[in-house]
Amino acid sequence: MKKITALLAFALLVLSSHIVSAEEQKKVTLKLPPASIGQWYKPENKRQVWLHVMFNLRREMQAIALYSASGEKELMIKWAEKLAKDYNKAAELVPEWKADIQPELADKLLQAAKASDLKEVGNIQRQLGSQCRDCHDTYRAITVAMYRAPDFSEISVEDEENMELLDMLDTMENLSMTLNQVVIGIADQKFDTAQLAQEKLLHKLTTLGQVCENCHTDNRAKEYLLGPLNNERFKKLAVLLDQKESSEAGKLVGEIAVTVCARCHGIHRTSADMRDELFR
Repeated sequence: MKKITALLAFALLVLSSHIVSAEEQKKVTLKLPPASIGQWYKPENKRQVWLHVMFNLRREMQAIALYSASGEKELMIKWAEKLAKDYNKAAELVPEWKADIQPELADKLLQAAKASDLKEVGNIQRQLGSQCRDCHDTYRAITVAMYRAPDFSEISVEDEENMELLDMLDTMENLSMTLNQVVIGIADQKFDTAQLAQEKLLHKLTTLGQVCENCHTDNRAKEYLLGPLNNERFKKLAVLLDQKESSEAGKLVGEIAVTVCARCHGIHRTSADMRDELFR
């Protein structure tokens, strides 16, 4: 009996260790970028300086490979000079990364291009590409969350129905519930309820759109989600509900959910959720 008990205890110990091990494997550790990179992103800087340097480097690497393959030496040198300048600039912008960036590699690439040593050009480009990928794998997602994701924490939206200001999370929850009220009303043939809910939904989206204008100063951004096309959808929805056309009304509500909710979430929600997880 004691032997069986001991075996059971051992089995439980092994099982629990596997459970802990499995849980530990699910953990993700994110390495924060140096704080100095923050000064090269908005709003600390008027321009997205770091992003533009990265875009330049990608273009320059592509051009060098193109002209190396075609044997156009002068153009290869032209782009290698640009690469050396921008690669060194990256090391200056974030000095904590200088050792990892190894700016001397870009200078060696330029010298190899001038010497028409295409094999060395290719070797150095592969080294540079590997460094870029390693850095992106480690820092790109976390940097996007920290410096490129919208911060909705200070934004409030007026809920006229309850005469109160809601934060963005509660505003989204409110919108979701109102949209579902339309869907539930259609599903249960309660068209008066659905009609009232769709009127509230349109009003709430219009109010939200006015808040969005504080950042989206270009009307095209707002119109993409809340412009004339969706206003027409709401007008058509009101007619369909009045006619008790449940099938077509349901399809139209789905269109509104995709063109407004899903598109906005696709633009903002993932990165904003990552930011919230990091800073809450």
